[in-house]
Amino acid sequence: MRGSIKWQVQEISKSVNHIGTSRHSAKETARSAGARTSAQVAEKTGIHSYRTREAYLKVWRQCLSHSKEHHGVKDITKLTGEHVQSFLSSRIADGVSRQTYGQAAAALGKLESALNSYATSKGLERSYDFRTEIRTLRHEARDLRTMEAGRAFRDPDRVMAGLRDPDYRLTAAIQRETGCRLSEATLIRAEQLRGGGQVEIRGKGGKERTLRMSADTYRQLAARIAEQGEHRVSRDAYRAAVSRAAEAAGERGSNHGFRHLWVQERFREKIGYGMSREQAMAEVSREIGHERPDITLHYLGGR
Repeated sequence: MRGSIKWQVQEISKSVNHIGTSRHSAKETARSAGARTSAQVAEKTGIHSYRTREAYLKVWRQCLSHSKEHHGVKDITKLTGEHVQSFLSSRIADGVSRQTYGQAAAALGKLESALNSYATSKGLERSYDFRTEIRTLRHEARDLRTMEAGRAFRDPDRVMAGLRDPDYRLTAAIQRETGCRLSEATLIRAEQLRGGGQVEIRGKGGKERTLRMSADTYRQLAARIAEQGEHRVSRDAYRAAVSRAAEAAGERGSNHGFRHLWVQERFREKIGYGMSREQAMAEVSREIGHERPDITLHYLGGR
């Protein structure tokens, strides 16, 4: 399909646009056809309100924009479950609220239905399954339940002191000092070390950037890699350990609290250098692996 992202999304949405018809009747029809769970009902029903349509189409545009930027996919009919998973993983990495994530997941589930209906109407030999990939992220998304926009740890040192495993403390120190993502801090190999406290990483979309940490943290990291061949910890186990340590320290949130704090401190630092708010937002956004300056607003507590 050719055309702008906005046009493609609007075109696909026509296949599930049931505004003006009864949502209740549609649900009853779906149940009569064998749907038992709410998810099964959602698969068999369309969009029945302007408000839902506006919210869902916004997510569809964001997903296609993400896929275009990071995977080179410009045609909405060529989206796969892997592309959808990549987009949702980026939302989790950004620390969005659980409600925001849930809405995005629901919207992309509906996009699956829309694309399947479109393919059938056009006689395309193509089928879509996004919901399977969405379900694989459920466990990771659970951690968003306690997240709030802009939630930074007030006392990160106390949280880190509550981590008994030295590898978890090292991982937390890396996040605290660099503002990197969970995925970037939990796996670092020898070839990424650049000396002088610098570690090269390849983030989302294959984009490279350099993390800069204290000499002590870098020394610990290099020693760990020399001993084990790489620095690797389980994301789930580390995430759970940080959440427990945060609760014990009287904090709310998860490992995202380190990233939020780093962004807030970095932003204030750049403002102190005399940068305008817009310049500081743009630079900080790039430093944490994003292109859009407004991403910084999320970490500052605004949307």
